[in-house]
Amino acid sequence: MINLTKKFGDLVACDNLNLSVGQFNKNEVLCLLGHNGAGKTTAINLLTGILEPTSGDVEIHGNFITQNLTAVRQDLGLCQQEDVLFDRLTVYEHLKLVCELKNVSKANVEQEITETLRCVMLEAHKNKEVNELSGGMKRKLSLGMSLVGNSQVVILDEPTSGLDVDSRKEVWELIKKIKATRSVILSTQHIEEADVLADMVCIMSHGTIIALDTPTGIKRD
Repeated sequence: MINLTKKFGDLVACDNLNLSVGQFNKNEVLCLLGHNGAGKTTAINLLTGILEPTSGDVEIHGNFITQNLTAVRQDLGLCQQEDVLFDRLTVYEHLKLVCELKNVSKANVEQEITETLRCVMLEAHKNKEVNELSGGMKRKLSLGMSLVGNSQVVILDEPTSGLDVDSRKEVWELIKKIKATRSVILSTQHIEEADVLADMVCIMSHGTIIALDTPTGIKRD
């Protein structure tokens, strides 16, 4: 994030954010930690091109969102805070749809879906429609959709929002598995979640980064 700013009228939702995501490697989780309204979701929407920045830019793998958003999105997977699912489509059909959206070659679609189902532990439920799934299963499906297409950077916006304790812990284990081969950026309001999952914690408040907790210590803005 390079001087990344987003304004809605007089409201500054993200204020001149500067953070080098390039320093974070595979096998690591970067957590955006902050209270409700801290600017976490806005930052994620800017990272993924859902929102256009008022000023500033984001660079991911050498591509800038203001110049080549399509290329950026080929490397990204996104799990939004609210599940974006279709009640009458099956688990399998959701994953196949994402394969088509991310231009996965037809020869690789079945393998991609099979591997994703195994990763998120939904193999036994692949032919169920979304309206038959529990809240935890829906969250696993949303996570699975973010993995399809060999996404190298997976962005998770409050991935355990609304889940019970057992389902939350299952999602934590999935995230630990996901990070073995990818970079993960997640947002959360919960310190416990950041403590369990994060290798680095970016603490946000009122649209600004107030501290970055890294393995070498806390850096304050």
